[in-house]
This record gives sequence, structure tokens and C-alpha cells, in this order.
Amino acid sequence: MPGRIRIRCADAHRNITYITRGEDHRVRCILSNGVLASFFYAGILSDEVAARFALEDCRTPEAALEVVRRLGSRTFQYSLVEEPPACPEQTVPAPACVYLRLFHGRRDPEADLEERGSEGPVIGPLAFVHVTYLCDVKFAASSQVMERFFPDVISDWRSRGLANAKAPLCDWHLDVAADLILYDGVYYGDWSVTARAPDDPGPHQAKKRPPGGGPEVLGEDA
Repeated sequence: MPGRIRIRCADAHRNITYITRGEDHRVRCILSNGVLASFFYAGILSDEVAARFALEDCRTPEAALEVVRRLGSRTFQYSLVEEPPACPEQTVPAPACVYLRLFHGRRDPEADLEERGSEGPVIGPLAFVHVTYLCDVKFAASSQVMERFFPDVISDWRSRGLANAKAPLCDWHLDVAADLILYDGVYYGDWSVTARAPDDPGPHQAKKRPPGGGPEVLGEDA
């Protein structure tokens, strides 16, 4: 037998009362402020106990509504209240992150490139990127990102027992030399911060353009 029943009872002055039946089949009359009340407030002036028995025996909400309409006042309007929709599962949003893309690279910082330099890695995800007077590029990354892009750095931290190696986010930086960002022996003249990682060749697998032009290919920079 279905358990829950909710019936809305509104008088001519639009005062609202509810008749409910829970999973335990107990029938209650509740004012709109949540206070329990007599069936009188729902317009049922006859034997209240008999009304409760009849509602407890109803097999469907529609049958309960018919009982209330039959026993209730003609000045009231009675209607079923639909079950409230189930609350959607709350998901914790992923923290915002950015990626640092390095490109237009060269091995010699004094090189005068006639064509576009090599494509570098896309480092990330990062919690933030911060630049101070173009002296260095600071950022915060997880230990997994540090393992991938800066394995020697995090290995040194661990060997010395530094807390930064065990923190949820590790603070680190890239050096700037001659207005170029230095990463893994390559000097990059261009860099950008993006909210979404493009296809990333990864560290040590930068793209380079063969002499004389043509499509970029994967490989070590010359």
C-alpha cells in the first residue's frame, strides 16, 4: 500500500492547511507554519477519528483526496501536492586551473631567429601564474605536475626532506634571462597562459620546424 499522501486544503480566505500521511501511515493535519492542528482547520467538521481511519486505509493518493472532498467543507479547495523532486547530487567543482605554454624557443639566447622558434611544453595544470617585473615566472603546481616537468627539482626537495615536496601545491618558478623564459636549456621568447590545455607534446618532446619550412615534427630541439 502506498505510504505518503499530501493534500493541500485552502479555505475561501486562502488560508492553507495540509493533511499528510507518512510512511508510518499516521495521518496529520498541519498548518502552513508547521504546527499540528485539528482537522477542523482543513474544513472537516465531522468525526475526526473516522476521517483518520478512512485516510489510513486509502490505497492511493487519489482515493484519499476523494475522502477529504467528501468529508470536507464545500468552501474549501482540496488538491494533491506532488512529491518534491529529488535533490540532485552535489558535486564538488574542480578547482580552477591554468596552463603555461612556452613557444618560439632557441638554444642560444643571442640567436637572431628569422623563422619561428621551437614549440615548447604546455606546463600544467597550475593553480596560478604570477610574473614580477619579468624577473621570474612564479606558479603553483601539484607534485604530479612537478614530477613531470621538473623531476630534478622535486627529487632534490625530497632528498632534503623539504615540506614543499609533500604539500598539495608546490611553489616554483621559471627564470627569465635576456627577456626570455628559460626551461630545460631552451630560451623561449613567447609564452601564454590558457585555461585549457591544448595538445601537449610534453617536456623534452618539443616540436621543431625542419630547415626550409614544412610541418612541425616531434623531436629534440637542435
